Order: sequence, then structure tokens, then C-alpha cells
Amino acid sequence: MTATAGVQQVMGMFGQAFWQEAQLKALSDALRGGLPPNREILIAANPKTGSSLLFNAIARILDRPQTQVVYSFDNPEQDLYLPQLTRDCLLRTGVAKLHVCATPANVALLRAFNMTPLVQTRNLFDVIVSARDHVVKDLSDTTDQSPVSLSIRAMEPEAQIDAIIDLHLPWYLRFYAGWRAAADEGSVAVHWIDYDDLIADQAGEVRRALDFLRVDYDADRVGPVLEGLRPGETRFNVGRPGRGRELLTSGQVDRVRRMAGYYRDTDFGPVGIG
Repeated sequence: MTATAGVQQVMGMFGQAFWQEAQLKALSDALRGGLPPNREILIAANPKTGSSLLFNAIARILDRPQTQVVYSFDNPEQDLYLPQLTRDCLLRTGVAKLHVCATPANVALLRAFNMTPLVQTRNLFDVIVSARDHVVKDLSDTTDQSPVSLSIRAMEPEAQIDAIIDLHLPWYLRFYAGWRAAADEGSVAVHWIDYDDLIADQAGEVRRALDFLRVDYDADRVGPVLEGLRPGETRFNVGRPGRGRELLTSGQVDRVRRMAGYYRDTDFGPVGIG
């Protein structure tokens, strides 16, 4: 089946419940005839984990376009969107970055299109402080002018961190717990990238990620590409490990641990919550 015919077939199926895995598998088989792994590369990232660096570096090293496989970034749940995903996997190769959880539907789409995600994490105490810095200091970020963000900017520093814990941490916990469960259950192969490891050895972490993806690349390009990234393409803030535990009060630390404790089957040790 040609790519054009495949797209036409998909267009005829949009009214069906194509999110069911059996249908996705049949759709994938009909379209690809042996689709190579990771024609579309997905970086699934918790916010404030260095994903902009990885996203821009991989796209440039592979000379691939940066693609949008989500319906809209206006929705805080950046779930994979089948029409965009089908187009990108059939008609071109690309690199996408999303703050996306491992829901059954998203995992089914990854399996159907032979994609193995790069999942970026970080010590969650550091994420909380970095998220607070982003909301408070990045006033030029026109994508974050929501009433709640404007309200947080007017608060005292301790209250700002309280707000991030109450409003953002539940999603961070769900992100990590979901991808950890999907990986442990074998639902999808996952390559984990920790923020601190990425900052300590950018070239090494990028090479390991590309090797995991089983894509052809010129290893000699990795270093020059990383050196050529502009500040706006990395979006680093302070980035120093341990800031979270320094700036959170003991009560805030206890609250983070209590919230993580609701996930009784998840070990949050790798993201700093012991």
C-alpha cells in the first residue's frame, strides 16, 4: 500500500473507536508493511527536565523536522493525536516533544507505530523549584499568562512553592508513575534520561538515546550540534541539583512525600522522593 492510499484508508476510519489497541494494530499493519522503528521520535518529558535541549539537539543531529503529534498545545494533557501521528509516520520522519502521560491510549499508539519513547525525569524537589522560577520569572513567556500563573506571581515565595506543589505536583507524580508502570510491565520499551545525567554528560546522554532508538546518525555531529545550541534552544534556568531540598520547608517536603505515598506501588526514589 502506498503512503497516499494509507492516508486515505485512515481518513475513512476516523469515525471509529480507533484508540482500541486491536484496531490500532490492524491499522498499523495495513499502513506500514514493516514500518522501521522510530520514524517519529517521541520525547516524553516531565516539565523542567532539559527536554528543549534534547529536542533541538536530536532534530538537528538527524536533520529531521520538529513535528506536532498532538491536537493542540492549549490542552494541559498533551495526548498523542492519531491523524497527526499517521501523517508524520507515513509521509516523513520527525521529532516530537510532549508533556505526555503513559495512558493506555498513548501506549497503544506507540506500540502500533513502532515507537520507543525517550522519557525525561528529574529530582521532583528540583522540578518544583524550577517550575516556580519559570512561572515567576519568565514574564516574556506568552504561553503562560493564565489567571492562576498571574496569581502565583503575586504571592510570597513560600506560597508560590505551595501553589506549585498543590497544582502541578499531582501531574508530575502521575507522569512518573505511569511511565514507570508501562516500562515495568513491558507495555512499551522506555529509555530513561535523568536531568542531572544529561547536564553532566550531554554528548554521552544524547548518543545513548540515539543508540536506543536504533536510528542512523553521524556520531561526529553530536558535539558540534550541542555546542551550537543557542540559550533559547536549551531554556536552562539555574539547574543546580539540590536546590529543591534547600528551598522547600520541612512541611513542604513532608507534603510532597505524603502525596507520592498515594502511589503505593511506585518507587519514587529515582526522582528524589525516598
